[in-house]
Amino acid sequence: NHRLIMSDLQVHYPRRAESDCRVVAAWDDDSRQRALQELAQSGRHQFEMKSVVFDELGEVVAEALVTWHVKRLTSRGEHK
Repeated sequence: NHRLIMSDLQVHYPRRAESDCRVVAAWDDDSRQRALQELAQSGRHQFEMKSVVFDELGEVVAEALVTWHVKRLTSRGEHK
């Protein structure tokens, strides 16, 4: 019962992809625990998530940094 809002997106394309691609994005355990604690205490949390896009040769073709805001919803679907 949370609302996830993207507030900022920065993308860098160091080279053009000429093959199929795969993306890797991860959240470490410490960041996840901090988010859960803050959500439990205040009902909101802000975090950044980095994604990296690789081509078939393993070369980086794009990197994205996204800022997210998470807010707990009330029983009526409003922000708390």
